[in-house]
Amino acid sequence: MKISFVQSHFLLSLRNRMAQNLLLCLMCGYMLAVTHPALFAQPSVQTASDSTYFRRLEYVCKVWGYVKYFHPNMVRENAWDDVLIEAITSVKASTTQSAYNGAIEKLVNSAGAVRFTLLPAPNLVPERLLPVDYSWMTNATMLSQSARNSLQAIRQGFRPFQSYFVNTSRVSTPQAVNERTYSTMTTPNEQYRLLALFRYWNLINYFYPYKDDIGRPWDEALREMIPLFVNIPDNTRDYVFALHRMSAQINDSHGSLSNPLHLQSWGDGTFPMALRHIEGRTVVSAINFTPALMNMAGLANLRVGDIITTMNSIPIDTLRKQLTPLIPASNISSLNRDLNTFLLFGNIGDAPITIQRDTQSITLPARRVSFSALNAGRITPSLPTVWRILDNNIGYVNMGRLQSAEIPTMIRDLENTRGIIFDVRNYPNFILYELCSYLGPSTPFVKFTRPDPFHPGTFAAPSQAFVSPPFSSVSNVGSSKRYKGIMVALMNETTQSRAEFTLMAFKAMGMRLVGSQTAGTDGDVLTVPMPGNVVINYTSLGVFYPDGTKTQRIGIVPDIRVLPTLAGYLAGRDEVLERGIQVITGTTSVASQTNFPEQAVQIAPNPCSDEARISFTSYQFGKASVKITNVLGVMVMSKEINVQSGENTLTLSTSELPNGAYICRVHVPNMASNLIRSFVVAR
Repeated sequence: MKISFVQSHFLLSLRNRMAQNLLLCLMCGYMLAVTHPALFAQPSVQTASDSTYFRRLEYVCKVWGYVKYFHPNMVRENAWDDVLIEAITSVKASTTQSAYNGAIEKLVNSAGAVRFTLLPAPNLVPERLLPVDYSWMTNATMLSQSARNSLQAIRQGFRPFQSYFVNTSRVSTPQAVNERTYSTMTTPNEQYRLLALFRYWNLINYFYPYKDDIGRPWDEALREMIPLFVNIPDNTRDYVFALHRMSAQINDSHGSLSNPLHLQSWGDGTFPMALRHIEGRTVVSAINFTPALMNMAGLANLRVGDIITTMNSIPIDTLRKQLTPLIPASNISSLNRDLNTFLLFGNIGDAPITIQRDTQSITLPARRVSFSALNAGRITPSLPTVWRILDNNIGYVNMGRLQSAEIPTMIRDLENTRGIIFDVRNYPNFILYELCSYLGPSTPFVKFTRPDPFHPGTFAAPSQAFVSPPFSSVSNVGSSKRYKGIMVALMNETTQSRAEFTLMAFKAMGMRLVGSQTAGTDGDVLTVPMPGNVVINYTSLGVFYPDGTKTQRIGIVPDIRVLPTLAGYLAGRDEVLERGIQVITGTTSVASQTNFPEQAVQIAPNPCSDEARISFTSYQFGKASVKITNVLGVMVMSKEINVQSGENTLTLSTSELPNGAYICRVHVPNMASNLIRSFVVAR
């Protein structure tokens, strides 16, 4: 799992709405510059922030990418990057429509003539088509008649072929190959920055399996990113940040970025602690460092369970909101998880932290330390055995540590337990098929879709190979040797990719899932090389349940939804594990996903005075209604809000409510019953 974030470094003209929105992002980042100065340095004003230029660049991108992937001559090295650099340079210098048209026509014609073929055109069913918009090819305002004719000739003459720029991965998904990396180019200029943007945009446009789930038209992302890549200063740091922001556009937790200067881009230091997001609060979850390092960081008085309220005098919620649009996260759960890491990064130096501990507000003289000091002062906590027997004769297995060779011994040790809890709040080894052969009969649990490497913009034809093989094909485990007890799996926001794949198999076997929304990103990860020795990742394989139900961005839906509470965390309880134990002992019923306990709505603080934060999960995008009634059932407040798939938080003004007890009812999309929570207003 990789995670990343970035912020904008630009100052744009206010000639169009797109530029206004980007400028607003920069203004929102002003306060963050205090704690992360390396991320929000003041950019120089560029001269090319003209809406006409931006619009023309959009068509340069689309024409160049279409020819790259559809023209039959793209079967060998042809310096296609150089053609783009020349086209961008010419378009930027174009002062007339005629000059711009000439640059586009030269770009198309650089690929050569389309060869005549007797092969029949492919006949595709709608289900095999990715959501690609080709209507731009007919725009007479942006493309001359000659350019439109050339593009139509390519489209009519296209037949599936092995491209020089796209090949197949080990799972037959498209991957970018033979792309120049420009490894010695540390400060790409405007043309090469746009090359990076256009390379990525076209690859996602024609080959991303979850394009339906990005959340908005992909064209909009291109229009938003072009001014950013044009106007940032010519330096490595700002270029890397722009790539991070670009990668975040697909809302895919696999969509991270790496390069030799990755950590340094965010500053040269960090705080020695780990954070979790609980009930809308940023909570210190671990301090596995030596006392000497904690003293060096001014955090000797920090405790697990402390609530971070400010960093360098900036409210922590403000920092989270400012960074939110900059992180490639599939849903709110994985977003908050990743924010917990990157909130800590910044330059070495003083950055006081204010914490809330019980009723006290304490300001600590914190300072970030270097990564080398952090690693030298790290303490590796002792871990319990990979599997063990808990009270009530219940087995427990840590899936993140279980090795293939250990499975037979683990099953033998736990075979007489009344139930086994498989903890998947981690990243398992690739042991799924072998393990499941000991747990249940052969059960198809997943269906794959993969974009066709030979035919951009389409999915490959489905076949039986796209359904997972049965478990029993992996090992010769007979039914008499399979485990007979109750099985439960634990899950949360750290459950990502292979871990989610594991839960899909467990679910198909009838295993009961306990916990909260998973990260919502599954499928093999492939890479896109970028100028400047940078690599960007993306998900290349579509993963669905056998009936076609989606998992991307939604994650795996638990049978019993349990979120940790702040009170439970401060008491050292693992409430998800506790609920899993209750399922096996029979002290709680297994509810369906539409019948959540009161805990499904979190209200903090509770009691509250003038304001309360209401947190809940929706498994779909849409509208939710929030209704507040008093103890007599009289409605005192009602709101309708837009919700995302995942965790949602609403700040509610309670200043006009009299002191007393109230009931909060939340109805989210596609849910049969309300989520309910009681709370108290007290001043």
